[in-house]
Amino acid sequence: MKFEELATHKDLTTYDYKIVLLLMSKSFTISMMSERLDINRTNMYSHIRKLEKLNFIKIDRIEGANKFYRLNIKLESD
Repeated sequence: MKFEELATHKDLTTYDYKIVLLLMSKSFTISMMSERLDINRTNMYSHIRKLEKLNFIKIDRIEGANKFYRLNIKLESD
């Protein structure tokens, strides 16, 4: 998946883009993202499911009961 596909996708919300921007720095759990972005966990799950379905993010690793998500996007411009 290339960055251009993300930038031109018509069904993404402001919160979806905020999640993607956060995940550009490192992997986060849903709880961590929810706290940092001030989005309640129920809504965060909905955004994460959508972004996973679109193949923009994926699970990076699992530590105990915690799933860490990361971008699944190539950030180069070409």
